Amino acid sequence: MIMLGSYLFFLMIAPQLWVPGILDLPVDFIIYPLWYLALIIRGRGHLLFKFELAEKIFLAFFVWIILSALINGLTADSREQIYIYLRIFVLYKAVSASVETTAEVRNALWIFVLLAVVLAIEAISHKNSPDLLGWAGQKLGWVDPSVLEAGGTGRVRWVGIFDGPGVFCVVFTVALAVCMPYLSGGARLSVRVVIFAVIVLLGVATYLTGSRGGFLATLAILAMYIAVRRKIRMRSILAGGLVVMLLFSLAPESLTEMQDESRSAQHRVEMWAEGLEMVKQNPAFGIGRGNFKTYTGRLIAHNSAIEIGGETGLIGFILWGTLIYISFKAAFLTWKNETDGADSNTGLGMMLALMGYLVSAMFVTLEYETFYLLLALCMGLVRHQPAAQTLEKREVMMIFVVIGAWLLFVQIFVISYLS
Repeated sequence: MIMLGSYLFFLMIAPQLWVPGILDLPVDFIIYPLWYLALIIRGRGHLLFKFELAEKIFLAFFVWIILSALINGLTADSREQIYIYLRIFVLYKAVSASVETTAEVRNALWIFVLLAVVLAIEAISHKNSPDLLGWAGQKLGWVDPSVLEAGGTGRVRWVGIFDGPGVFCVVFTVALAVCMPYLSGGARLSVRVVIFAVIVLLGVATYLTGSRGGFLATLAILAMYIAVRRKIRMRSILAGGLVVMLLFSLAPESLTEMQDESRSAQHRVEMWAEGLEMVKQNPAFGIGRGNFKTYTGRLIAHNSAIEIGGETGLIGFILWGTLIYISFKAAFLTWKNETDGADSNTGLGMMLALMGYLVSAMFVTLEYETFYLLLALCMGLVRHQPAAQTLEKREVMMIFVVIGAWLLFVQIFVISYLS
C-alpha cells in the first residue's frame, strides 16, 4: 500500500512538475521498478503474471491498439499512444497485484480521497488568490468570454494530466462517489459529520471547475445513491430523472448553456460526428489510436467513447466496453453480496465512482491513469466474486446491444443537434 499511495501522491499532487529541487524527476522510471520489487518481496510476484478475465481483456485491448495503429500506418502520435498504454498496463498490473482484499481496495480509495481533499483546498485557494495563480503557479483555465465580460474569472485547474478543468473535476467527482455510502450504511455519527464536510468541500471544488460533465456526474452520483439507499423502483427513478433535468436547468448558465458564445458545445458535437464517421470508414480498426486530431484537423473528440471507437474501431470499442462492464460487475456484486458493511460500502463507492467517471467522459476525453487505476482496483473485488471472473452468453449479447444502442443514440443526437 505504501507504493500505491506513493504513486497516487506523485500522480495527483505531482510535485515533480512544480516543486523546485525535484522538477522533471522521472517518477515512472523510479516508482515502477521499486513497486514491482516490493510486490515480489511481499510474495505477490505471481499476481503480476496471473491474468484474470479483466486483465486478459485489457491485454487484448492493448494488442488491438497496436494492431490498429500498424494497419493504419504507424504515426508519431500512434507510437506515443502505444507507449502511454504500455505504461498504463504496467500500472494496471501493479495496482491489481497490490489489492488482494476488499480492505486494501478501501484503503487505496481513502488515500485517493485524502489527496482529493488537498486538491480541493488548492482549487479554492487558487480561485480566491489575489494574483489568480495556484500553488504550482498555474493560471485559471479557459472560460466562455461572456463570463469574463460579466466580471467573472477563469476555471480552476491543476497541473500534469489535470491541467484541464474538466479532467481536474474528475478527481472531485470520484472522491465524492467514494464518500457517499458513508453518509448512511451504519456509519457512526462522527464519521458522517466528517464525510459531510468533505462532500461539501468537494462540491465547492467541482463548482469552481465549471465543468458541465462534472456537474452532470455529480447529479448522477447523487441520484444513483438515493435510488440505491431508498430501494426506489424504476418509476420513481424516472421521476427522479425529471428532477435532475430541472436542477440542471436551474444551474449556472456557464454549466448549462449549450449554444455558448464561443460555440464550444457546437464544436464538441461536430467532433462526435467526425468520430462516428471514423467508425463507418473503418469499422474494424478505426483510424489508429492518437490520430483523431490529425483526422479532423482541429480538435480531439472530447468524449472518451467516441475517441476509442473512432480510433480503434468497433472491436477495440467492444473490448474497452467489456473491461468496464467486468469492473462494474465486480463492484456491483461486492455491494450486493458482502455481509460486512464496510466491504459493501466499498463496492457501492466503486460503482458510483465508475458511473461518475463515465458520465464525465461524455464531455471530455478521460483516457488517463486515473480511469485505469479505478478499473485495476476492481481486481481486488473480482478475486472474491467468482461470478465476476466469467461472462455468460447473455452478458456478451447485452454488451453488444448496449454499444449498438449507444452508437445509434449518439448518431441521432448528432443529426438532430447539427441540423
